[in-house]
Amino acid sequence: MASKMINRFLNADLEGEEKKYNNIKLLEILIAIVFIIFGIILLLNKTVSDRFISTFLGVLILVEAALNIYSAVMSDSNRIFKINILFGIIFIVLAIFLFINPIKFVNYITIYYGAYLIINGIKGFINSIKYKLIKEDSWLIILVMSILTISLGVLMIFYPFESFGIIEIVGIFSILFGLLTINTSNLLRNRVEKFMSKLDN
Repeated sequence: MASKMINRFLNADLEGEEKKYNNIKLLEILIAIVFIIFGIILLLNKTVSDRFISTFLGVLILVEAALNIYSAVMSDSNRIFKINILFGIIFIVLAIFLFINPIKFVNYITIYYGAYLIINGIKGFINSIKYKLIKEDSWLIILVMSILTISLGVLMIFYPFESFGIIEIVGIFSILFGLLTINTSNLLRNRVEKFMSKLDN
């Protein structure tokens, strides 16, 4: 019974491009869960060092960059995913800044993190338009999620939260971003067969 539930969750019966896409979405969900855990840690422990925050975010962004690039260059990748290589490169540049400037990161943490959220939101927005063009029913939900993510990024950059500390804000926004990502990735993962069949048409 348990094994059937696990196989159903993992979509173990998928093959080829559908299986690769499903695995990418699973990895996105795992990254999102790590973001949520990271946010909870920051809220519970406000004495976390700035270097830890910058390094942790840098690693997460680097992993996401690798995932984006892989989805664009993997064998039999559909053209709809080719633009992901651009986002992968942008994420790598952002991660490098976090690694080499941990001191400056402290002063610009809201800008760095806000930029990351906005870039992620723009990626989702572009994808939602592509999904609409292939008549994928979930495009509107993806669009709403992307707009919410962009809004989080804009709020982070302009930082209108004088009553909260920066670490608290990063923690809260990490949790919110993680939840949005889980909803979006899980929605597409559950529709992988219908989604891929529309891409092939």
